[in-house]
Amino acid sequence: MEKEGMVILQNEISDQKCEAFSKAFVSLLAGTFHLHLKNQYLFWNAAHFDLDSMKHVFEGQSVELAEAAERIAHRIRTIGFYAPACFSKLLKVIALENRTAISNGLDMVQTLVNEHESLMRSTETVLVFAEQLHDQDTVELLNERFRAHQRGAWALGERMIRSEIIYGMKEKSYGKIKTILFQDSL
Repeated sequence: MEKEGMVILQNEISDQKCEAFSKAFVSLLAGTFHLHLKNQYLFWNAAHFDLDSMKHVFEGQSVELAEAAERIAHRIRTIGFYAPACFSKLLKVIALENRTAISNGLDMVQTLVNEHESLMRSTETVLVFAEQLHDQDTVELLNERFRAHQRGAWALGERMIRSEIIYGMKEKSYGKIKTILFQDSL
């Protein structure tokens, strides 16, 4: 991973840990940007779903994720690493499923929910490093991102369940989504 001086980290942790922190942070950036693009894609093509209300969710999440990617990239630079700006470099570190074909609207929405959950786990990985370094600015950003992914998964899951009821779609078991819904309502 390219680095310059590592302003905040140089005296705090070993080069090996710096490398791991950098890779985890860049992977979070790549996943965030990738999820932004998927939401944008679905916003543009939501007619396939027959769920016009979903367009607003896709658009809102797309905008929020684009802004989040920008903030993450700036934070990566602030702590002394280079944030890749070339999509081909980001693709190399994306841990999310690279699927754009829409076969079933609700299955694609379920994929977005799964990816929010995956990004929550990625956020937790980077958070461990930031907490060890007592880097409060990064901890604050990551906690905010974690909550945003919780809200994103909840909003999509809530819409999927509502869509099944309203449109009489084939009932599926969305165990994780229902768990999120019930946890948030307690």
